[in-house]
Amino acid sequence: MTYRLLLELAVVKRRQPKPDDIFEMAVQAQRARIVGAFSACLDGWMLYLVRDMIAASHEAVLQSVVDALSMRNGEPEQADSVLQELLTKDGELEKPLHDLGLLPSGKTPVDKPLSRLADLVRDATTPKSGNLPRWDGKLQELAVIRSALNAGAGSPIVLPVTWLLVRERVGDLSRVPQTMEGLLSYQGFWRMGISSVILPGLEDMLRRGTTIRNAAYELTVRTVSHHLNVAWGRLRSDPRRDVSVIAADGNLWSQHNTFRAGRTASRLPQAISWLRQLGLIDSNGCTTDGGEVLHQSAVPSLVGASVQ
Repeated sequence: MTYRLLLELAVVKRRQPKPDDIFEMAVQAQRARIVGAFSACLDGWMLYLVRDMIAASHEAVLQSVVDALSMRNGEPEQADSVLQELLTKDGELEKPLHDLGLLPSGKTPVDKPLSRLADLVRDATTPKSGNLPRWDGKLQELAVIRSALNAGAGSPIVLPVTWLLVRERVGDLSRVPQTMEGLLSYQGFWRMGISSVILPGLEDMLRRGTTIRNAAYELTVRTVSHHLNVAWGRLRSDPRRDVSVIAADGNLWSQHNTFRAGRTASRLPQAISWLRQLGLIDSNGCTTDGGEVLHQSAVPSLVGASVQ
């Protein structure tokens, strides 16, 4: 169905489709725009995008810590000193929230309660429609991914937004298909599972009345700890496989390797490449051969639907 959807998008958009075309379509609130045959496929890609956002946001924060450590020329630094440096740059912290339309009003907005940010996220994702909730507006996973990867030293403040947006998208997971629920929480702690880590962790911070700044602090610590645990786990299984980018000795951190944050591998670029190699799409969209493939399919067409 994904290959068919890419061909349909090539027809409608009159160009070679891009991976984000799938993701943008997957989160559209107006489900009438989407032919029913593609619904399960797009639900799957929407939930994949949730995991993509989690990964990209945490990787962006890890990069911000590594970049801060790189300024020490390899010298160990107290972890708290590094975190304080990142999380007291209010101008850089406020910009991503402002760009996403989530900056609380008043002085020192990042010192407002996390519950205030939760209210802003909920307002920006209301009203919702569909069994798996969708909404209009710019606060979508792709916007958060781009904000996190472009925020530099301000990326830690995007993590609370990410966790809150996960909750708005999946709720308590009761509406998520069981097969998808397992993937969203795959390997629990080791993969930042939604049911075992994110939802209970978020509820704990809200219950404690944590501020937005302190939530960013806690989630940055969690990001580094998670990276170190994964790196040490792999090192135990294979002493030649050292994937750590931060070295930790007690409360001292130092840069161990370079790191650049990114998104997860959706394989959509490879799918688009195969369609092009098969001569089914080109820079102008769907080719004659691609059109014949669509014509032979029994799946209802998107052509004529409003998917622009």
